[in-house]
Amino acid sequence: MEKEEIITEGGITYKAKIDSSKDEITFFLEPKSSTPEYLYKYYRLDKNSIDAIVNGYLFASHPYNFNDEYDCSPDLIDYSDRNLEFFLDVLGKSLDKDTISEYFSSEKDKWRIVRKATEVASGRLWLRFGVISLTTDLTSMHMWAHYAENSGFVVKFNTAKLNKKYRYGPFPVSYRKDLPKIKIPVGEKVALLLYQSTIKSQSWEIEKEWRYLTFNQKENYHPYFLEKNYRSRFETYNKEAIQEIILGYHFFDPISTSRTIDKDIVKLNRKVLNHKLKRRLLNLIVTRKIPVARVSRRNDTFLLEIHPIHITKISCNKFEIVDIE
Repeated sequence: MEKEEIITEGGITYKAKIDSSKDEITFFLEPKSSTPEYLYKYYRLDKNSIDAIVNGYLFASHPYNFNDEYDCSPDLIDYSDRNLEFFLDVLGKSLDKDTISEYFSSEKDKWRIVRKATEVASGRLWLRFGVISLTTDLTSMHMWAHYAENSGFVVKFNTAKLNKKYRYGPFPVSYRKDLPKIKIPVGEKVALLLYQSTIKSQSWEIEKEWRYLTFNQKENYHPYFLEKNYRSRFETYNKEAIQEIILGYHFFDPISTSRTIDKDIVKLNRKVLNHKLKRRLLNLIVTRKIPVARVSRRNDTFLLEIHPIHITKISCNKFEIVDIE
């Protein structure tokens, strides 16, 4: 049996087509934006980031993982005009029927069950869905500092080659001065996820974000579940989708790097901070022959630039870095 849910707000239509017989969902955002040819993912230099790039997966976040408290917020949805049956259904496992009915009938206290039902209803949906966040901006000083700490790296993805299994999008994020709180028709649920996940405060506009939604049929996407469930948020992709890896300005630090006129020699021994992580990433680049670049500073404009480089492995701990003209 197929069902279509439609939500319209601010001239944008959010659609979800649900085929309950196959447990399949398709999302549509109208008007449809042209998909960027490339999208970028910023990474800090840590164990999780290196594991993600080596094993070829993107992490599908739960809203609890976000640093913006209003990102995918349940507060975007107004349930205050729902009938008693809705609150009994949503809250029946945490409150007894008489308590729910009492609060529902109270002009003073109804807000209590509205708030609780808002959290519970949203939490149910996000057990099966996750968000993958990428950007179209490669030279943002804000992004390099905040998400890669200038010593991390960025992966450039060819969006046409990313695996589409259980992944929907990418959809552009709509940045608003005021976040609209919407009322929805009874029965509309899944389309809410597309609305919640593609609207953010204007204060985040600098991030130029695009997002994928992912779907997990087992309902084990919650970040507070066991590690095996946490790993269910690892969404693998076609490794050929990696177009390039860009290394941050401080990836090659002065302790490990000997500079000459035409090349740098990098020695990653145990005296160097994060030497194992850096070595693992460089080995990946060399082994897979992935195009690579690094960030440089443009002194006349105080902007960041990206310069292609070539990396040669000399020994276990030593690499040669040459700028490509």
